[in-house]
Amino acid sequence: MIARTKTVSVIATAIVACTLMTGCASSGASSDPESSSSAEGGIGVEEKILNVVVTLPANLFEDTSEEEIHARAEGSGYKAVVNDDGSVEYTIPKSVHAELIAEMASGIDESIADTLIREAPIEEITHDGEYSAFAMTVNRAAFEESFSAGFVPITLGTRAMFYQLFDGVSIDDRRVVVTYIDSASGEEFDTYVLPDALE
Repeated sequence: MIARTKTVSVIATAIVACTLMTGCASSGASSDPESSSSAEGGIGVEEKILNVVVTLPANLFEDTSEEEIHARAEGSGYKAVVNDDGSVEYTIPKSVHAELIAEMASGIDESIADTLIREAPIEEITHDGEYSAFAMTVNRAAFEESFSAGFVPITLGTRAMFYQLFDGVSIDDRRVVVTYIDSASGEEFDTYVLPDALE
């Protein structure tokens, strides 16, 4: 499964990078009535009847030859097409795409578990199952004094946005809300919202 891992890594890294970059050009949604699509940051995710098509921008493949792109895709059971503008279009079977989504969900859950071990001020993190709403219960005084704990909502929100993007959630519907809860009082004292925080 080394080849598949390499291809998935390219896709995952690309989506995270372009989600955070404002310089990538957006691509339009498909007009195909039998498909649904989502595009942002030069990345397109289009769901068809049997496959999911992921398009990545050319600047992510500047150091990769067309032969390498095709070899990695074929070794993973995907189809890759290099477009005239240098962007790469991966056609992924729906069953494989479902596996990738499940892996991303597991990755977020593992990240939460690691955070609870690493960041003492954070006592509990729960979510709605769709990775659009998180509740983070903290020791408020310790949390507000911790530099590293303050980055947790940013990292969590970014991973959740990545998950939604790859899952084909439309740009207008893509949103993550992290609510801060004081463990002593139960009070909700702040929120971190994506994409609002990037505006």
